[in-house]
Amino acid sequence: MTKPDDLTAMWILEELWGAPPDLSGALTDEENRDYGRALFCAANGDGHITDAERDWIVGYLRAAGHSPQNIASLQAYEGTTDIEDLFTRGVQPSAKRITIADAIRACGADGDLADEELATVRAIADRIDVPREVVDELVDIYRQEQELKSRRIALVFPDGITAAAESARAG
Repeated sequence: MTKPDDLTAMWILEELWGAPPDLSGALTDEENRDYGRALFCAANGDGHITDAERDWIVGYLRAAGHSPQNIASLQAYEGTTDIEDLFTRGVQPSAKRITIADAIRACGADGDLADEELATVRAIADRIDVPREVVDELVDIYRQEQELKSRRIALVFPDGITAAAESARAG
């Protein structure tokens, strides 16, 4: 479970979702495990989880304050659970749309938001009662954010991040 004194988790939750510090620790390890499983199932929607997707999911779960036991149980998870087996204890209403938004981000972590992955995200959304129009809007926002991120990086590093790092090393 996320610990209220975990500064990294509090920062991530506030930065991404505007969550107040006292909100961290709201989900149990079981709920966090189901959430992590949903991210892996979505990323596996096209039949495989890439290293970039796995790294993004595990890194994000660590930053969000998931317990070491939860991370260990998910680290090698292949995302093969039947969608109907996810969230068998329910899912907190506040976590439903975040699960879908993060599943979209997990699927796109390898630079390819595949149609099959989006179909799995939509199936998860159906399972937890997130309307299709909300999923479509979250996909649109994700794509806009990726475009803005690319523009920001190109503006900050006009010669590329690799050139900037090499220049700093040569210093």
